[in-house]
Amino acid sequence: MKLFILIAMLISANAFAKQVSNPWTAVAQTVDVSQHQGKAFKLSADIRSELLYKKSLTSIWVRIENTQQQSSFFKNDVAFGKTNAQWQRFMIEGTLDKNAHSFHFGALMLYGGIHYYDDFKLEVEISKGQWREIALQNSSFESDLTGTDWQEGVGRGVLNSIDFNIVRSTENPSDKTSSLRIAATKLLGSGNAGQYVNVNGVDLYYEIHGKGTPLLMLHGNGQSMTSFLNQVRHFSQTHKVILLDSRGRGNSSTNENVDLTYALQVEDTKLFLDAIGEQQVDIVGWSDGAIIGLMLAKKYPDRVGKLVSMAANIFPEGVKDARLKYFKTHLQALKKQHNGKYNIETQLYNMLVNYPQMKFEELKPITAQVLVMVGDKDIIKHQHTVKIFESMESAQLAIVPNTDHFMPSSSPQLFNSIVERFLKE
Repeated sequence: MKLFILIAMLISANAFAKQVSNPWTAVAQTVDVSQHQGKAFKLSADIRSELLYKKSLTSIWVRIENTQQQSSFFKNDVAFGKTNAQWQRFMIEGTLDKNAHSFHFGALMLYGGIHYYDDFKLEVEISKGQWREIALQNSSFESDLTGTDWQEGVGRGVLNSIDFNIVRSTENPSDKTSSLRIAATKLLGSGNAGQYVNVNGVDLYYEIHGKGTPLLMLHGNGQSMTSFLNQVRHFSQTHKVILLDSRGRGNSSTNENVDLTYALQVEDTKLFLDAIGEQQVDIVGWSDGAIIGLMLAKKYPDRVGKLVSMAANIFPEGVKDARLKYFKTHLQALKKQHNGKYNIETQLYNMLVNYPQMKFEELKPITAQVLVMVGDKDIIKHQHTVKIFESMESAQLAIVPNTDHFMPSSSPQLFNSIVERFLKE
């Protein structure tokens, strides 16, 4: 076995600049509302959508903060699933609390498409039934975006998305001559860049990027392939990156007559590889994807070359006690809410609470080279991760400083560099 522990004296997660890609973007403007504390407000704007994918969502949004940047109001979903090619007016209403200071608002877009926004209006109720309009900058996008009026982000700092095109458009505006256009037509996992295969009673959505040694990426419990946005561009330069939406997640379907289990998803993955003609692949598995990767390497050793196991647990108690307690409480609430009916969220939490049920000695037959990774602030217990590492003959261990369960997205360059080193060995 090879010990590969990264400690803070040797390398720091903060040594890498964060250039994070996201499956969403927002455009923001901020207004000082401290003179209107305690007043009712309403924010409205027009939205239309020209190109919608299965997962596309768009809306207007509002977040209100006090001088300490503590939030007192947030809403962002009033237009989710309701937009089409025709202009429609959407509104968010609420009350400015007694400490309100910064009123952040704007346009929001998730998972791709082409969406237009126009004629933003903010009003406060100065007396019963009497509303006053608050002046906004470039509210109908009649001028070019300067960054001092509207900027990409959520009112705290600036985003610089490489996936979204944000421009002023003169095409069919709602008000006057221009509108805001936000477009992402090739976003990972949007449903327009991949294919489906029917295996094990479900339709699984997948995408392939790049050429070279096949590298399958398996996402976590409540995620989809979009969780690997920050890995695809990097690894597709040297690998044939295969991204899969697990059943019931992303664009893949589920079967309500079958309980969701890790063992079922192992079979899904094996049959998926059969269907696309891949005999053996390297795997990057994150959280539940790492569990599936370990189980696949155990049951079908000839199908797995190298395996990166990021933040796996092999039985529920491998998760820190406070987090596992939260999972259990939330599962009971979901069961009560859905009254025994099939619900994908309930199924996902049931897996977190009750599965997998493996023993450390069951990992011993794994012959694949495995990189066992975990963040030093992860929800997975450190001793559990170390025991996983010690249970396999050809394993390496990386406990990465100043990172958590979401290392692939929060510290992508660091994560990618460690994985790349392992895959090249």
